[in-house]
Amino acid sequence: MSRAYHDQYHPGDDVAADRWCDVAADRWCEQPMTETIADIRYVFCYGTLRPGCGNHRLWVERATGLYDGAAVVPGYALVTGGAFPYAVPAAMSQTVGCLLAVHDETLLADLDWLEGYRAGGQHNHYDRIVVPVITPDGPVRAWMYVAARERDRLLDDVPTNEAGMFDWHEHRRARR
Repeated sequence: MSRAYHDQYHPGDDVAADRWCDVAADRWCEQPMTETIADIRYVFCYGTLRPGCGNHRLWVERATGLYDGAAVVPGYALVTGGAFPYAVPAAMSQTVGCLLAVHDETLLADLDWLEGYRAGGQHNHYDRIVVPVITPDGPVRAWMYVAARERDRLLDDVPTNEAGMFDWHEHRRARR
């Protein structure tokens, strides 16, 4: 995915394919944001909201899942204490997931409730932030839920896939 995108839009650029997502996001994030926060209609999900996982039923018929396994957020790793993951900042890491194109305005409020997020809340379980998501068709801005604070217990890294990206589906396969 990343090498094809790189070759199509930046021929002759000598950036290594495995670093392309990092570089693409860096270049893209330097561009001014043209939409407002209210205009963002995508959510990047990396854990139990992904297709085939327990909570994906919350968005079925309310959003369209795009690029599952091919959407990537640079700069985040996944950690877990068992049943669900947290995204945490990690400069040279990449997390793979699914991009949700939201078409039901009430979905975001339901996801906020599930993730224990309240705008301005001091005791959130997750925070909701805007991140760049690299897709096979180019980058988009999306909401993503990240760990709200340092976890007070030891957490394990989620396994990475063959491309070296953090992938909740790999964790689920390893537990079977």
